Amino acid sequence: MNCHDDAPELTTVHTGIRNAKPTAELMRTAVENDACTGCHDTADLADRTRDSIALVDSNQTTMNPHALPENKGHSKIGCTDCHTAHESTDVLERAPQACQNCHHADIYDCETCH
Repeated sequence: MNCHDDAPELTTVHTGIRNAKPTAELMRTAVENDACTGCHDTADLADRTRDSIALVDSNQTTMNPHALPENKGHSKIGCTDCHTAHESTDVLERAPQACQNCHHADIYDCETCH
């Protein structure tokens, strides 16, 4: 309940469930960035990940995943695009996949294509 802000939907989904596999409806619940930033300071995250190798494009350009350049496209990126609390998928796999939704040529320098 600290992460999900849609308590009525979660209550409905969990009714009668004990130690069972989560239903598909549970996987569609929203987790807003505020749920994460309530405990995780964004400036601290950016500082702690300044040497991260999670985002390296085909030109070997490395981006800090918590300090992306501010632009219209990046404002739509949410914490759960890369992070999840319910799956075992590694963030080093998820983060580049999220970037490739827009950086289709696996190049982070926007002036390369546009």
